[in-house]
Amino acid sequence: MMKRVLLIIMIAIVALGVTAEGQRRVTPVNPTSATTPVKKKKENKTDEVDLSTYVEMKDSEGRVFLMDTITGKEYVDSAALKAKDIMKYPAMHALTLGVDVWDPVMRLIGQDYGGAEVWAELSLYNRFKPVVEVGFGTADYTPEGGNYTYKSPMSPYFRVGMNYNFLYGKTDEYQIQAGVRYGLSQFSYSVTNVTADAGYWNEPLVFDIPTQKSVVGYLSASLNIKVRIVSNLYMGWAVKYNYILHESKAPYGKPWYIPGYGTRGLAIGGGFSIMYTIPLSKKTVDTATEENQ
Repeated sequence: MMKRVLLIIMIAIVALGVTAEGQRRVTPVNPTSATTPVKKKKENKTDEVDLSTYVEMKDSEGRVFLMDTITGKEYVDSAALKAKDIMKYPAMHALTLGVDVWDPVMRLIGQDYGGAEVWAELSLYNRFKPVVEVGFGTADYTPEGGNYTYKSPMSPYFRVGMNYNFLYGKTDEYQIQAGVRYGLSQFSYSVTNVTADAGYWNEPLVFDIPTQKSVVGYLSASLNIKVRIVSNLYMGWAVKYNYILHESKAPYGKPWYIPGYGTRGLAIGGGFSIMYTIPLSKKTVDTATEENQ
């Protein structure tokens, strides 16, 4: 009997030990501390790059990059490139004054309308170019049939807008620009000697349309090329596209010629300018670049 009691006690002790061991094995373990360093390493991948063998270098356009002296592998700092790219030229770079001689030349070869124009352009970083244009235009046109004469006295026009230089990071000896302007013209015009077909009495009818006043606002988009001739003297060409935005009412017909815009039926125009650039900073391109590195 005593042996049975001892056997039962020993079996119970062993069972309790197994149970306790099982509980210790299923006790949950917090994995956060073990996995946190791995997550941090993944989130900061740039920290894994050993830059001790890299040296800072520049390409032909002055852009900065890092190169491994052992493998020759490049490591580009894109944030630094973007910050330095715009600063190759000083903010107040230059002021350009120009005269557009396109219309005067066209008048010399027989064009019946046109005028003269002067303009000023401020260069910011050699990239953004606010511009103001002022001119005068007139017209005295009789078509080949000779059945009327359109006249518009010398009248002013204004344009204001912006050019963008696509070659802002290169030398300023040549530029390729795209521009947009808002133009406004206030003028008067008349149509005289209007000749109608002969009627019943076989006599032509001749009459004049009263002088009218008009205000026209328009949008002008352009593509420009600018080239240095010598020193600070430049010349440039422009191709323009004009689009009328608004105009005053015309009880006797809309104007055929609009100063600064051109003729109503021709939206495409041109320009040829002689210009002089006044530097606004003594800093050169290399100096401005070094100061911002």
